[in-house]
Parts: sequence; structure tokens; C-alpha cells
Amino acid sequence: MLTLMSSRTLIGAATAGAIALATFGAVAGSHDKSSGNPGVDARQALMKGIGGDLKTIKGYVTGESGDVAAVEAAAKSIAVASARIDGLFNDEIHVENANGVKTTASPAIWQKRDEFTGIAGDMEAAATALAATAAAGGDAEAIRAGFGAVAKNCGACHKPFRVKK
Repeated sequence: MLTLMSSRTLIGAATAGAIALATFGAVAGSHDKSSGNPGVDARQALMKGIGGDLKTIKGYVTGESGDVAAVEAAAKSIAVASARIDGLFNDEIHVENANGVKTTASPAIWQKRDEFTGIAGDMEAAATALAATAAAGGDAEAIRAGFGAVAKNCGACHKPFRVKK
């Protein structure tokens, strides 16, 4: 029969083991998709997160899935991510100087920094407005318009600042 102390120890060890396995699995899985540079990996992960959040909002807008609460959460997530964009592009690794690092960042990001950060700021503002609309129980047309405003910034940035793969 196990004592309370040994039960807690076993549960703690099992939890630690599960966390270690999950962490190892995540690291091992993400290693396969690594750019070869932690800073580039962080900015790519941020952009993929924004893409996932946009997909969530699009699901609601198209009537395929989701609800207003999911739109609000995704829009808030995009706003937070947008505020982080500038800081994640401070290492100046782009397609012309990557030295084997997998990236689609254009050198224009650093050549036209004000334009780049301006678009990120516009996306943050649009996402914040969309989150507020959704929080207020916004109607479908207002959410659709807010989604369009957020998504517009993706194209506005990707065209001049991302090199096609």
C-alpha cells in the first residue's frame, strides 16, 4: 500500500516524465522545420500563429466553424503578435545574407523599416478593433469588415517584404 508521500512522489515523477516527453517531442518535431537560426524560427512561428488565427476568424466569417468568442480570442492574439513583429526582425537575417538559414525575409524589411513597422502597427490596430467588435457581440458584417481590415495588412506586408519560396 502506498503512503500519501510516496503517491505524491509517483504522481510528481509521472508528471515530470510526461512534460519531458512532450517537450522532447515538440523540440524534435520542430527541429525538422527549423530555419537553422533561433531568431528566424521565432519570427516564423509568430507568423504561423497569425496565419492560424486568421484561419479561425475566416472559419467564422465563411460560416464554416467557430463563434464570436473564437473571433475575439483570435483577433486579440493577432494584436499581441503584431506588436511583437518589429522586435523579432532585429537580427537582419534575410534571403541575401542568410548563409544557409531558411528564410523568406526580404532585405527591404531593414531598408524600409518605417514602412514595415507601420504595417505591423496597422495590423495591430485592425486586430484590436476586430476584437472589440467581437467582444460587443458584433454583427456578421462588422466582423467580416474587421477581418478584411486585418487580412489586408498581411498582403500589404508580404508583397514588398517577403520573397516567394
